[in-house]
Amino acid sequence: MGGEVTVLFSSLPTTLPHVNAGKIRALAISSLKRSAVVPSLPTLAESGVPDFEVINWYGFLAPARTPRRIIDRLNETAVRQLRAPDMLARLTNEGTDAIGGTPDHFRDYIAKELAKWDKLGRAVGLRADHQKLP
Repeated sequence: MGGEVTVLFSSLPTTLPHVNAGKIRALAISSLKRSAVVPSLPTLAESGVPDFEVINWYGFLAPARTPRRIIDRLNETAVRQLRAPDMLARLTNEGTDAIGGTPDHFRDYIAKELAKWDKLGRAVGLRADHQKLP
């Protein structure tokens, strides 16, 4: 908005207000399907970058030894809240899809995402520099 960045990747909830105000111009969306909120915005795949998918996702994580009954209860509560009409409306208006699945589905999704980014990192020669935070 200040003319210092030529291109950026950001989430719809963050950028959509600025796009709607005419402060920035959206070129494409990085999910595999178009957004219901901005259906005229093409995907990157439609724009000539096949199989490109980068999406923001959020979830709840718990310590590894948390009993399954607690995990299931937390998941049940979170999914119920995600599916509440007022929450669904709010998320949809922001351009966010509320998925809310099972803990096992989320675990598998995280593993898939980690493998995808690990493969990309190796392909371009990146390496993690694990340092202790202060």
